[in-house]
Amino acid sequence: MAGTRHNPKSRLSRGRSAMRAVKTRASFGGFSVDIKVPWVGNAVKAAGRAVGGVAKGIADESGRIGRGLKGVPIVGGALEGVYHYALLAIPGGALFFASEQVLVEGKRVDRVALNALRQGVKDVHEVAPYAQMVISLVPGVGPGISAAIGCGLALAEGQPISEALMTGVEDALPGGPLAKMACDVARQGINSAIHHEKITWETIAQEGISAAATAVALPDDAKRALESGLTCGSMLMQGRRLDRALVAGFAEELNLPPQAKAALGSLTDISVSIAQGQRVDQTLLSHVGSLVAAVPMIPPDVRRSLSNLASPALSSSLQHTVTDVFLDVGKQKFPDAAKRALSVGMATVHAQNLQSIVAPILTGDVENKLMAEGQSLIQSDPVVGAAYRSVVREGQEGFQIGAALMRYTINTHQFLTIRQSLSQVERNGFDLAASLHIGRVANAASTQLSDPHAQAGYYITHGAQGGYPSQKVAQLAAVADSAVPRVGAVVAVNRIHHARMSWWESLLSLFGLGHKEAA
Repeated sequence: MAGTRHNPKSRLSRGRSAMRAVKTRASFGGFSVDIKVPWVGNAVKAAGRAVGGVAKGIADESGRIGRGLKGVPIVGGALEGVYHYALLAIPGGALFFASEQVLVEGKRVDRVALNALRQGVKDVHEVAPYAQMVISLVPGVGPGISAAIGCGLALAEGQPISEALMTGVEDALPGGPLAKMACDVARQGINSAIHHEKITWETIAQEGISAAATAVALPDDAKRALESGLTCGSMLMQGRRLDRALVAGFAEELNLPPQAKAALGSLTDISVSIAQGQRVDQTLLSHVGSLVAAVPMIPPDVRRSLSNLASPALSSSLQHTVTDVFLDVGKQKFPDAAKRALSVGMATVHAQNLQSIVAPILTGDVENKLMAEGQSLIQSDPVVGAAYRSVVREGQEGFQIGAALMRYTINTHQFLTIRQSLSQVERNGFDLAASLHIGRVANAASTQLSDPHAQAGYYITHGAQGGYPSQKVAQLAAVADSAVPRVGAVVAVNRIHHARMSWWESLLSLFGLGHKEAA
């Protein structure tokens, strides 16, 4: 019977005590976090991909699955589709669905650096490696609001950004107090604007952040420019459009030539007209006089690309250009380290705000929908159903949620937010479902196994490879607790062992020497 329980004296069970002794270095979201442990990254990469699509295992010795996954087709839709309309109803939510062309075309954004950041956030990091990743990659994406929005979206797809992570980022910033001041100003300024509070140095000082002590050395014109730039930036981060009255009011407060002030208003008018559907050529002709003064204000790299942009991207680029003018005036007295820190502050606060939008949706309606889908999946997929009936002794709801979630393409934030919302018991079931899917995606079926219950044990054991020690202990214990799943686990253990054998061990094995297979 699939449900018969055993307490076997095998290498599978003997390994548990040794695994309990393995300790990693830090705690995060219910995990002992070690950057070398790739289970979360494996889950995110395997989610939404077809099962049974590889001819041989594609995990390396650490359990990490990588390049071989590219050949496995994606068959699941994006999880965002489950809560698409809920996101669109929230300020800033539409940014999750904006095309990359609208976000980065014609703007001061390095796509290579942005893609590197997207890859970097797929794994879970401790505070120090996370801080170094952010500090090294975010400034390289670009200095303006476009880069901040792009980096914010990328960081929002990674692990939940706690205050501990942010403290680690600020503490690691090169440049001393001035850099920390710039990061603080960006974070507090954007948050104030999002909460409809006027950004002033007084409100920043009330927060007790480092800017209070250092910002007083900035010229008043620079302070006003930063206040204006961060207010405009926060609006763009929320998917809102700048208008002439707002921009003209900010420009009037600055010590700029009259032509420059008029040019900022004209750029704003042009962007709004194009966004409303007016023809680009007619719009530009109607502002030809003021464009003479406006063109020098547009960064050369943006200017070169504007002529090739479609209307939505052109409108967005002009809005971003106006914002960057204010930011550039505000930070012109900053040393380079502080300028980079301002970019880090804008990107990270944007990511935190985006995550705060999504988290309640994920842990509410989305979880309920996933549970219902998971219940159907248990009935329709023999291996998922076998795992549920013979391996899952507790955490049934967590297993249902996890099984359904792994049929969608997901990011690290979605995965961890849902997992962390569960009780420890339900997490155990969730982890079994995730490992089952990882194993099915990254490993070929065994010709030795035909029973779905044995296959479930086989795939869970493979999928748990890259997990945290406590996870592997719990999952292998659950598998070994039933006779038929345990058979599959033993086959998996032997296959994993053979895959990790050195050439010398393989040679000995040919002659029946060396390793004895688990029974």
